[in-house]
Formats: sequence, C-alpha cells, structure tokens
Amino acid sequence: MAHHSWPPSSEPSGYVVAVKTPHLKSVLGALTVAGVVIPYAAFLPFVVEHGLDVPLLVEQAAANRISAFAWLDVVVSAVALLVAAYSGRFIPWKRALFVTALTLCAGVSAGLPLFLYFALDAPRR
Repeated sequence: MAHHSWPPSSEPSGYVVAVKTPHLKSVLGALTVAGVVIPYAAFLPFVVEHGLDVPLLVEQAAANRISAFAWLDVVVSAVALLVAAYSGRFIPWKRALFVTALTLCAGVSAGLPLFLYFALDAPRR
C-alpha cells in the first residue's frame, strides 16, 4: 500500500486535484463563514426563547439516541480537530489558537474549514 503524506505534494502521485489552491481557499473561507452562520441560525432562536438555559440545552441535546449520537459525534470531531491543530504537523501554534476559539464558539463546522484554510498556507515538509 502506498504511503501518502498530508498535505499532498504538488507532484503527481495518484491524487486528482479538482480545485486549484486559490479557489480552494475561497471555498474554505466561505465554508468557515457558513459554519458559523448556519449553526447559529438554529441556536439563536433557542437563546431568544429560553435564554442561556444550559440545563435545558443539555436535556434537549440528550433527548433521544439520535440527538446524543449527533452531539457525541461533534464532540469527538472537535477533539480530533484540536489534536491535529496542536500537533505541529499542519499549522503553527498561533493559528491553532484561532481554530480552537472558533471551534469552541461556533463548532467543528467552522473550525475544520478554518484549519484546512490555514493548512494550505503551511510550508510543505
């Protein structure tokens, strides 16, 4: 089995490059914005109606198995993202702080595209 490193080098190695880097950065930037706006569009009406009622939020998040599945998936994804961000292999530590802040404030849906955006600028190893 062939070993593939991340990020892929610009040399042909079986990867199909579908989006050129400048366009990919625009797509990732847009996904970062969407990753903030879309979840907050669902969260803000809850806050308007109930305030920051954390016990109610937790109760509703764990209301059934599918809700629990979704939240646990998000938590594990956030941990994996932050482990990668602080590994030193993909982005500098200072940028990992931005990824952490966005992940904690908006979620993985915003933190992951920001991480990938920053990883495109990281020097190839």
